[in-house]
This record gives sequence, structure tokens and C-alpha cells, in this order.
Amino acid sequence: MARYVVKQKQGYYAVLEIPKALHNHFGKRRFKETLKTRDTSEAQRRVLPLVAKWKCEIEAARNGNQGPLERDHKFWRESLSTAETNSGHTDEQGDDVYQSDYDLILDHLQEKAKEMDQENDGTGNDFYQQATGNAVATTDYIDEWKAALTNTEKTKDMKASAVRRFAEKFTTIDKVTKKNVRRWADTLMQEEGLSLKTVKSILSACRDYWKYLIAIEVVSEDYTPLSNLGLASKVSKAKANERKSFSEEEVLSLLAKAKEKGDGSLADLIIMGMWTGARIEELCSLQVDKVKEKSFEIVDAKTASGWREIPIHSQLKPTIKRLVKDSKDGYVLSGLSENKYGDRSNAIGKRFGRIKTEMGFNRCHVFHSIRKTVISKFRHAGIDEDKAADIVGHDIPTMTYGLYADNSLLQELIEAMEKITYKGWNA
Repeated sequence: MARYVVKQKQGYYAVLEIPKALHNHFGKRRFKETLKTRDTSEAQRRVLPLVAKWKCEIEAARNGNQGPLERDHKFWRESLSTAETNSGHTDEQGDDVYQSDYDLILDHLQEKAKEMDQENDGTGNDFYQQATGNAVATTDYIDEWKAALTNTEKTKDMKASAVRRFAEKFTTIDKVTKKNVRRWADTLMQEEGLSLKTVKSILSACRDYWKYLIAIEVVSEDYTPLSNLGLASKVSKAKANERKSFSEEEVLSLLAKAKEKGDGSLADLIIMGMWTGARIEELCSLQVDKVKEKSFEIVDAKTASGWREIPIHSQLKPTIKRLVKDSKDGYVLSGLSENKYGDRSNAIGKRFGRIKTEMGFNRCHVFHSIRKTVISKFRHAGIDEDKAADIVGHDIPTMTYGLYADNSLLQELIEAMEKITYKGWNA
């Protein structure tokens, strides 16, 4: 800390250079403030909260908001826990001349809380309670909980996002009650339009986080405000929002729309989906070396049953042959970009979303709806459930099929696949 301390005739000062790009923002080139002491060791202790405050202000200026300072509760609690509580000096009468480090930090926090209350009433008290350790911020342990998860990075991010949404509503742990959580869940469904399934997914992540707080003894194991919320009565709303299949006419109209827009990759994706029933990421990540004469292999599916061999429908063969021949990167659907999780379906999936919205479909219809269309066609064609499940990668829920049956022979699956037809299809 010595590099932030400057000695002048009047005593020691705290200083911090401001980045050149922010000189105009602050109207000066550096921060400077008296440390109100002539003692070197005291100056080095007292400089800590001031420099931290200034660095937070610099970061906030870079980001265009005060979030970094408002969120830095842990730093201030640690500063208070290690700060000297004895007064710096006393005069001849024994009265304090300089405040203790602890009192200096409290004064800063009180001033900051007042500023926040003036800008947004009520936020200052939350900040002060959390910064002084009188209340535990709901966000305090999210990062270490996330780091302890064993899920994929994408799932970790989704869970953490759900908990941060929860923390926006319940800023401190003491505000989390069963009554308030249930009302929040109702608000998510009734005012924000989320499905029951989505809300349950959010609450599931929050329950996982709460179990972590119990494990590290932040909250009592007897207090479970996220359990038994009685949300099962909302099934009718969930049914109204669940995914629906496209009719065969709708699938062909989506294909025509993609071609009309000149989006060849999306058109090929739709064709592959309508003749296989595979998931969007399974198709987008399919590699050329997994394609055989009569079938292709899915080797990175979501479930164990998803690892499978899919017969190539006779109507799909020309498209597959062309895509394999033209591939420039080893993928059947060549040239797709990956997102940060390595998924190749993100961008093309959004393009599909835009055209289906333009055509008047709502959120109940997504690319996965084509998968439902294929499954419906199997059912209407009288295909045995085990064969259909082998093709689309579903578990068989019965004991007989689920545990003991071998995969159907490829020829039987080819015959089942050939039962799929689309009226008006023109390759």
C-alpha cells in the first residue's frame, strides 16, 4: 500500500492516478485525500478503504454504472473485520483527535448509503447492512457454488443466471420466505409469462444454491423456504405453453420460407430434421466421418439412449450426399459458427426462430416441434414404439423394453423410417 501514500508537510495523503481516458469524466488526473495522520503505519492502514473506493469508482465509470461498488460487500466486511478499532491519537484532555480505521470505514459506508438512498430510496440501507455484515447478500456465495457444480459450463451458467434472477428479487438471505418465494413464482408466470416448467427449473437451481448455503452453514438446515411451494395446480397453464408439433404442411411452408430467403443452410437443416426427427444440435454437430451409406451415427447426444444410429431416408439421401461432398470443415452442415459452449446450432436456431415468428407461430412452436412431427408420423403409421424410440433416441419407460431389449436391427429401422411421407414434398 505504500505506493498509494504520499507524505507532505501536513501529514500523509492517499493518492491514486486516474487512467488518462477518464480524466474528463472525473475532471482531474488523480484522487487525493488526507489520511489525517503523521504516523507511517497508520497511513498505510488507512489508505486501504480509500484506494478501494476510488478503484470501484474508476471501474464504475468504465462500465457506466455504480454496480461494482454496490456489489463489493465482501471487501468492506473484510476491511471492517481487520480494521483497528482504537483511536489514532488523543489530545491532552483524552478526547479523540483522529478516528480509528474502523470508524473511518463506517463513515464512508454511511455516506455511500446516503448517496444511494438519494438516488434510489431503500437501496442504501441494503448496501450498508450487507457491507457491515448485518445481513448476508444473496449473491455472496454464487460464484463459489457455481465453481463447485459438476455440470457442463452451459448448464452452470444457466443455473447461475437463475439464481442471480432470484437474488435480484431477494437481495439478502433474510428476505427469503416461503410466502414471498411463492408470490414471486406466481409473478414469473402471471406477469412475465413464463411457463410452469421454466419457473420450476429456476426454482430447482435456487434450491441447489440454498442447499449449498446450508452445507456451508450460512443458513439453518431447518429453514427451507424453497420447498413445497404448491405449484402443481398450475398444470393447465403449463399445458397451454408446451411445445407443439408442426403439421406436414407447416413443415413444408417453413422449408419454402427458408429457401425464399436464400438461407440454404437453414433449408438443409429443416430437411434433415423432417426426415430424421433428430435434435437441432445433433444435426448441426454431425460430422462427415459419422455418415455411412445407409445411416449416420449420433455420438454426442444428451442422454445415453441418444447415442444411436439413424437410418437415412431415401428422400434424404441426395441432400446428405451433397452436404458431405461440399463440406469444408468436416461437418455435414458446413460453415456454422460455434458459441462459447461449443454449440453449433445457436445462430442457425435463431434464424429458424425469426422465420417461424414471421409466419405467425408462437413460442409453442420451435425447431424441436419438427421432432414431434416425426414422432407423430411414426405413431400414425403404426410403427412399434421401440423402433421409433431407437430412431429418435428416447428411453423406453417399460421394464421390458427399457432394460432388456437390444437395439432393433438396422434394416428394421430403415423400413420404419421409410413409412414417413410428406404430401406435396418435392426434393
